[in-house]
Amino acid sequence: MRFDPSNTPVYGEITQFNIYSTDELGNKIIIKDTKDFDFLKFGSGMVKLKGNEKVRFISTNNDPVIIIDDFVMDRQKKYWVEVGVNITNKLEVIVNEVIGDFNEVIGDFLVLEDKHIGQIKELEWKISDTHEKQSLIKQELEKLEGNFKLLQDEHHQLERDHKELIREREQLILDLKKVSEALQIKQQSLDIKENLLDELMNSMSWKITKIFRILAKKFRAK
Repeated sequence: MRFDPSNTPVYGEITQFNIYSTDELGNKIIIKDTKDFDFLKFGSGMVKLKGNEKVRFISTNNDPVIIIDDFVMDRQKKYWVEVGVNITNKLEVIVNEVIGDFNEVIGDFLVLEDKHIGQIKELEWKISDTHEKQSLIKQELEKLEGNFKLLQDEHHQLERDHKELIREREQLILDLKKVSEALQIKQQSLDIKENLLDELMNSMSWKITKIFRILAKKFRAK
């Protein structure tokens, strides 16, 4: 379905565009209404201008066409179209509307540009802050690496000290074993001497000569 608003280049405003039909009982119902202008599509040679409450357009040829999109007519039903449209082919009006729309677009562009500049500055600040944090993290990592190297050196020194202590411990065990063996030999020698002494004191000759040893002591005492 199409709607031809004019047969010359014009500036136009569509304030309403309603399509009606009937239901099975013959009651009038609305199919498309001006709550949503998205179903209006513009043909070649037409430029849609900015606007929210109405559709503003300019046609640049003698056959401006507006297509009602996504709409299939049932030949068994009747349809009514209610259109509110204002059009003019005055050149000064067309030029003023184009300039006004252009200025509005430029204004929107400047607002977006300021917004984007603000976003860019915010991103630059975030990037700078991130770089600073990365630098601090790098410094901390370098400190940690230095501390880790010191801990590694201390660990290796402790391993060397541990091995040295084990070696000294093994040497002390060997020395202790040698001393123990020497003491055992001396103890055996003392036991032999004690046994010999006991045998000597218990022998017959030792008993016989006891009186002489007593007299010798008395004599030496005088």
